[in-house]
Amino acid sequence: IALCIGLYGYRSLETLKQADTQLYMKMTKPLGSMGGVIAGFQRSRIHILYMVQAGQDKQQRDAESVKLKAQQELVQNSLMLFEKGIIAPEEKELFKTLQTTQKQYYTVAFKLYDALNEGNSAMTQKVLAELRDIAGKTQQLIEQLEEFKVMQGQQIASANGTLAHTSGLIMLV
Repeated sequence: IALCIGLYGYRSLETLKQADTQLYMKMTKPLGSMGGVIAGFQRSRIHILYMVQAGQDKQQRDAESVKLKAQQELVQNSLMLFEKGIIAPEEKELFKTLQTTQKQYYTVAFKLYDALNEGNSAMTQKVLAELRDIAGKTQQLIEQLEEFKVMQGQQIASANGTLAHTSGLIMLV
C-alpha cells in the first residue's frame, strides 16, 4: 500500500511540475509578450499624434516616422514571442486576426505620413479615420487575447490546485 501511495504521490508531483511549467511557458511568458505589444501599440499612437502635430516641420515628422518604425518592430517581435504560447485553436484565430490588423495599422500609419508630407488634408483626414477604426479593432483583439490567456491560466491553476489537494489527501491516507 505504501508503495502504491508513494508511486501515486511521485506521479502527481511530476504532473504538477509539468503543469506548472506549462502555466509559466504558455500563460505567464505570453502575457509578458503581450505587454510588449500593448506598449508598442500605444507608443505608436503617440508617434502618429506627434507626426500630425508636427505641422510643416518635416524634420519632426521624419523623426517620428523612424520612431514609429521602431515600435512596429517591437510589436512584431512581441507577437512572435506571444505566438509560442498559443495552445487553443480559438486563440490561434484571434492571434492571426491581430497580426493582420497590426500589419494594416502600420501600412495605414505610413500612408498618413505620406499624406502629411504631401500636404493633402483631405487624404490626411481619410487616412486618420481609417487608422482610428483599425486602432479600435486592434485594441479589442489585444483585450480578447489577454482575457483568453488569463482564463487559460486560471483553468490550469485550478486543475493544479485540485491535483495538489487530491495528492495531499491520498498521502495522508
